[in-house]
Amino acid sequence: LKSVDGKEAQRLVADGGILLDVRPKEDWSKFTAKGSGNAQYYKYPKTEDFANPKTLLRQTLLRSQGVGQAVEANTEFISDALEAIGDASTVIVCCSNGGTMTATENFPAGQSSRSLLAAAELMRSGSKVKVYHLAGGLNSWFKQRLDGEGSD
Repeated sequence: LKSVDGKEAQRLVADGGILLDVRPKEDWSKFTAKGSGNAQYYKYPKTEDFANPKTLLRQTLLRSQGVGQAVEANTEFISDALEAIGDASTVIVCCSNGGTMTATENFPAGQSSRSLLAAAELMRSGSKVKVYHLAGGLNSWFKQRLDGEGSD
């Protein structure tokens, strides 16, 4: 898996790739990189999800620990991602922070992120799409003053 910066991601998109934001759709719709698609790796539970006793217990326990709006795994991630990718042969996966595969003293195996987990899952899915990772995530994208869009 190769990590690319925002400028390289833009070049890959210009060559027919797609930037895939894997944050929850509510966050994506507020603000994201211009032209990105969305396939949420984790999602905020819907009201009807709380009818499931496991979800209700998990969310209650997380809130008791001070977690305001906890997320749940999106079991449909691969199908959502492939639908968002469409006919593109290249995808650049992004999230807020991006994580890193570079070892540091505090993170000898790198620092995990939604986008790294999502990219690995896409690569394991058997899809023929070429997968890249946005280094530094959307924080880095906007620090490079690249375009964004959304309701915020």
